[in-house]
Amino acid sequence: MTHPSHPRQRTIREFTLEEMLADPLIRLVMARDGVKARDVRALMERSAAS
Repeated sequence: MTHPSHPRQRTIREFTLEEMLADPLIRLVMARDGVKARDVRALMERSAAS
């Protein structure tokens, strides 16, 4: 977050799920572990619903 008293400080934002799932390194790790993007999306949807 940027604070008004520190104008040179960068703003940090969180990646969206879709941005993370589109990342080539994340995709490589998921492939190695046998994880599908649709399964991650389903898990996140179930988690958000509870």
